Amino acid sequence: MDYNEFQSDVRIDLSSLDTEVLRQADTYFKWAKRTSEAKAHADRLEMVMEVEEARLQAAVRADPDGYQVEQGARGGVTEAAIKAAVLKHATYVKARDLYLDAKEEAAIIGKSEQAMDQKKRMLELLVTLHGQGYFADPRIRKELMGNVKDKLDRDRGTVQDFQKSKLRKVKTK
Repeated sequence: MDYNEFQSDVRIDLSSLDTEVLRQADTYFKWAKRTSEAKAHADRLEMVMEVEEARLQAAVRADPDGYQVEQGARGGVTEAAIKAAVLKHATYVKARDLYLDAKEEAAIIGKSEQAMDQKKRMLELLVTLHGQGYFADPRIRKELMGNVKDKLDRDRGTVQDFQKSKLRKVKTK
């Protein structure tokens, strides 16, 4: 998974909500498809691992000495010894590691798909907030502006009266 591509796709540009909303479906589908492909790839590798396990079990049964499998107490090869030989064989270990890596990648891409779904919900909320004027510049209604202006004029007058009275006191001294 390309982390930079994911970051670019999941980021929301608040100044272009219209564009973000329009491309959301395509972006979500891209990540849903990648999730599906990654899961299918992991499933195929799981089958390869299982086939390799079956092949090795048959080979160990056919030639236990060639795989250094020791005989059990009763003289035969035990299932536990066969399983142990298979689990430590290099081809099985490689197949298992490839499967586990693919499974991890599928899980991460699956979370990316969930993140795109979360982005959709965030876009819905942002569009709602935008429609409610959340991102608009603050505005004061005309009637409130008149009240504010009257109060400022009164306060200005009170301050000027206070300053004049102080000046009078200073002059009389």
